[in-house]
Amino acid sequence: MYNPGLGRGEEKGLGTDMARVGATVGNLASRELEERIYQVVRQIPVGRVATYGQVALVAGANSARRVGRALATLPMGSDVPWHRIINSQGKIAIRRHGG
Repeated sequence: MYNPGLGRGEEKGLGTDMARVGATVGNLASRELEERIYQVVRQIPVGRVATYGQVALVAGANSARRVGRALATLPMGSDVPWHRIINSQGKIAIRRHGG
């Protein structure tokens, strides 16, 4: 039963502590996957490219979109050569913040 006064985990009888633990574990797994994605992208030689799908396959991501999300969150000035990743049409997807 939904109760707007309860946290997400509490309405299922888990309590907020269990909900927080689940969120923390999920965040750690997400960060580990992002780091694997970044490691794969760093290994792409100068002058070569790979698709989002190829990076996903090597990094163990379950989708090319997950690779795109990881690369989109890179801070400006990052050492990850995101520009070596192309979409399925063979083009560089422009980053939201221009670059």
